[in-house]
Amino acid sequence: MSRASNASRSSRVESPKRFALGLAAVSLCVCGGLAVLFLLFGEVEGASWKILTTTVVIGLYSLLAVPGARLLDQGGSSILAWSAVALAALGLLWAFRIVWSGLDDADGSWRLLVTLTACSTAVSQVCATTVRRRPTDPASVDRLYGVSNLLVYTLAGIITLASWNAVGSGAFLWRMLGVLAILDIFSVVLQSLLRGRERMA
Repeated sequence: MSRASNASRSSRVESPKRFALGLAAVSLCVCGGLAVLFLLFGEVEGASWKILTTTVVIGLYSLLAVPGARLLDQGGSSILAWSAVALAALGLLWAFRIVWSGLDDADGSWRLLVTLTACSTAVSQVCATTVRRRPTDPASVDRLYGVSNLLVYTLAGIITLASWNAVGSGAFLWRMLGVLAILDIFSVVLQSLLRGRERMA
């Protein structure tokens, strides 16, 4: 009976990840197929452009939702995981609105999309690094985990402020964003390397 209960629980738990991964895979395949058809037989304009953009948007935000779904699978922080899924869903819906309504940035639609995408990307990264954490991780990995979270949240905050013209948009801003992005990627990759070295030791 315990085994049946565990199997039932496993089936329920795996559904968010399977759904997100399946949606991402299908949308990317459809996107690739439509791109090939449009390039071979037609021009990407009007409704065709909207359909192609829609499939790209579905694939992008589905991928952003995957880390949150994986964290839910593990029974991790439900607030963090559902935040990632909710932000990805909001970004997807808002992108649909922009694509199919033909909105410009007069009402701040594109700025809100940038904000949602930046926040969704940040929370998704935190979910992804949280999923990989293990009780046997060395202290250096734990510190890098905190550093990477701080960096990606800082990046999302600066991008959000810049999109709403709350900070300057000169060359210094882009250089700072580049430096923060490189440091963030470095800290995430280094976590995996140090974790792998600890396992091999």
